[in-house]
Amino acid sequence: MKIETLNDLFVHTLKDIHYAENKILKALPKMIKAADDADLKKALSEHQTETEGQIARIKEVFALLEMKPGAEECDAINGILKEGEGMMQDTAGTAMSDNGVIASGQAVEHYEMVRYRSLVMWAGALGLEEGAKLMQTSLEEEQRADEKLMKFAAYCQTAMDGAGAQAASKGKSMQRGANTKMGGASAKTGGATADQKSAGQKPSVKSSAQSAAKSAAKSPAKSSAKSSAKPPAKSASKSSQKKASHATT
Repeated sequence: MKIETLNDLFVHTLKDIHYAENKILKALPKMIKAADDADLKKALSEHQTETEGQIARIKEVFALLEMKPGAEECDAINGILKEGEGMMQDTAGTAMSDNGVIASGQAVEHYEMVRYRSLVMWAGALGLEEGAKLMQTSLEEEQRADEKLMKFAAYCQTAMDGAGAQAASKGKSMQRGANTKMGGASAKTGGATADQKSAGQKPSVKSSAQSAAKSAAKSPAKSSAKSSAKPPAKSASKSSQKKASHATT
């Protein structure tokens, strides 16, 4: 379809969002199934009903234009839904499953909001006041759905932060316990080392005692030897000489 006028652009975009909403309606049951949180499941189920109403409004706008409802394949929504499905598969069965669903849902909501915002503006410019009101109603539903998903995202982040803080606190506590045990082991090792040093000094004390004993044993022997080595005969000889001298006199 060649787009030459604002009306052509409006109709093309109306067909685009018609195709997109039908694809989203088929994708929502998978998102609901992938979600773990009960409130998130409920919010997605409610939006599924809203999506059915949005499709009905699009058909009403086609009726206002006196046209048969049509659809233009939208590469953008095909890519968004395909990427979202991959993310939900990758996060399935993990703590990130709800985050994966929320991120996928928000990507879809933002695309829809952009499309409905354009349709509201162009409908007003074309004088389609009733069509503008219908598209405005759908836009507001998408905005509320996005706000709900934002709240769920914030809740999930808070829960993850709390879990991370608990894990960090537990890790620090375990580390402190390990450090205490290591400190006790070091003290014991230090005591053992001191004992080993004391044990190593004992042989030197014994050696000193033995050396003292040996010295004591040797000293008397030397004194006795010196005493016995003195020549007593020399003294006796001098005495007898003195006596002989006196006698001669």
